[in-house]
Amino acid sequence: MSNSIIDGTIVEARLKRAAKAQSLFDVVTFRLADGSTHSMKRIGVVPEVAALLTPGTSGRFYLYKLADQRGIHGVRTDDGRAAAGYPRILERLIGVVGILNLALAVMWLVTDGELRLLPTIAGLFCVVVAVLLHQLGNTSLRQFEADAGSARAGHAAAI
Repeated sequence: MSNSIIDGTIVEARLKRAAKAQSLFDVVTFRLADGSTHSMKRIGVVPEVAALLTPGTSGRFYLYKLADQRGIHGVRTDDGRAAAGYPRILERLIGVVGILNLALAVMWLVTDGELRLLPTIAGLFCVVVAVLLHQLGNTSLRQFEADAGSARAGHAAAI
């Protein structure tokens, strides 16, 4: 997983789908201070952050990338608004699958007296991955919080 920061202005933000837990954007394009652009495709954000991703918004944008998943986990606008949050859908889904597999392994152990390896290994693997995803999300949010004092006021990029 990697975290990065972009200082710039949003020139395009195409929302694909908005839901209670996560919004998905087809593309978000930033104009940087040097006039170049940076585009991110297929990104996920929490609704609080999505509300600030509108064309013309200038500020500091906190990005994350984990394998094929990428998104924006925080925004500090030049006019003083701020929002942060990390989408936890994948973490929760993998955690539930892991717990269900472990419950199935325990059920078979109690009823048959045999420990089945596949649900045991899959369950343990999923629980470990869910814990790692949780820690990575917390790392992203700590990055946003740690940057609160160093984020420059009025650092808008030229359009």
